Amino acid sequence: MILFIRDKKNNTILDAELTIKWHEDNKKDNKKENKNPDNYYVELSSLVCIEPYSRLLLSTPEEEREEIIATFDALQELRGWLWESYFMNKKNTSDEYDNVLKELRTMLKGVAEKYDLYYVED
Repeated sequence: MILFIRDKKNNTILDAELTIKWHEDNKKDNKKENKNPDNYYVELSSLVCIEPYSRLLLSTPEEEREEIIATFDALQELRGWLWESYFMNKKNTSDEYDNVLKELRTMLKGVAEKYDLYYVED
């Protein structure tokens, strides 16, 4: 699933993709059709799009810019959040996809609301 934060002109500021991937190194059963959740894991990538992000930053009052920089820097590092925080004490299997998606939605909707932006799913 692809999740976006967009501005009022529909320009994408953040593009985050949540997927389920197959463990390529899984030697015990080399068939991707195997539905065992342990054979699959959740992966996340995110990208802050420079031009619309920069326009957002420049249109923000100077005293609020540091907060926006920190917020979008954290969003750029969502993969780190997934592996270093979310999966710190649990195994990354495909069974966690819906839980990760729920947390990700909450985060991105909160950012969109805070900065008067739009949250979109594709």
